[in-house]
Amino acid sequence: MARLMLLILLSFWFSVAVSQPISAAQPPSKEQVTDYLNQCRDRNLVPDLITQFGTDFRNTNYRGVDFRGTPGLGRGSNLSHADFSGSDLAGAVFAAVRLEAANFIGADLSDTDLREAWFVGASLSNCSFDQARLQFANFDDVRGLTPDQFSHLQSRSQRWQRVIAEQFTKLLPRMLPWLHTMAVCPLLVMAWTRLNSPVAPRTEKSAAVLNILNGLPQSLMLWLLFNDTATTVQLNAGSESAMDVWSTWVAWWPMLLYVTILTCCLSLLNICVFLAFRWSWSRLQADRGALLHQSMTVCSSMATFCELVALAPTA
Repeated sequence: MARLMLLILLSFWFSVAVSQPISAAQPPSKEQVTDYLNQCRDRNLVPDLITQFGTDFRNTNYRGVDFRGTPGLGRGSNLSHADFSGSDLAGAVFAAVRLEAANFIGADLSDTDLREAWFVGASLSNCSFDQARLQFANFDDVRGLTPDQFSHLQSRSQRWQRVIAEQFTKLLPRMLPWLHTMAVCPLLVMAWTRLNSPVAPRTEKSAAVLNILNGLPQSLMLWLLFNDTATTVQLNAGSESAMDVWSTWVAWWPMLLYVTILTCCLSLLNICVFLAFRWSWSRLQADRGALLHQSMTVCSSMATFCELVALAPTA
């Protein structure tokens, strides 16, 4: 009889337990998120909110929360695929945060800092961006916006300026030697003329020799670029000729750098000596051609040094 009663009680308890709904995990509170971000900054770690809390941040008050990554680490917080639908994010900071494919449907993003945030593939229908700072934010492939709304966000973000700047930064190291060569050609002609002039002072002939020395690294840089060889060895994989050029560049680059540093120092010393004997304005005016030659020599040496540093070989 006792066993029968025990069996009935266990059956009743089990039926009641099964009938109770399983409570879903709640989104993290504003205090939890803030504490975690502060801990990451104190420990100099990159925050990963998705790993810590999951993707559910729905219908929660996150007003004024700073979601940015730890300063100095070069990477923003990870909030890819996060669900912020219906959340209050007014005044929050998402600058440089990764928000790919995140869900912001119905979220309040007014007065937020979204500079350089990455919204690629995010859902933004019924979002409020009033007074939000959107400079350089990426809204490629976002969903839930009308063409007019998308154009308005793109114009506010001015992403095209960042794209142009990035492309220019990539091209500049390869463009600079060619532009420098166009300026160096008349300088070499001037240097050769001064070197063969019987009346040119010693400082002028010294500047001419330095310009000719600068021609060696300049020629090798042009040879590198003419062969369409990257300074990073991995980008030359699959091309035997490019690998041969890169190997030669690696072998010559340290010596070229030392020679260029030497020419920079000597050209500065040379122009100082030149000016020391021509303090009067009348003498400088009389020797303005020589002064131009000396100044161009200094600028050319400095430009060669910058080009060599920009084209330093890497693995």
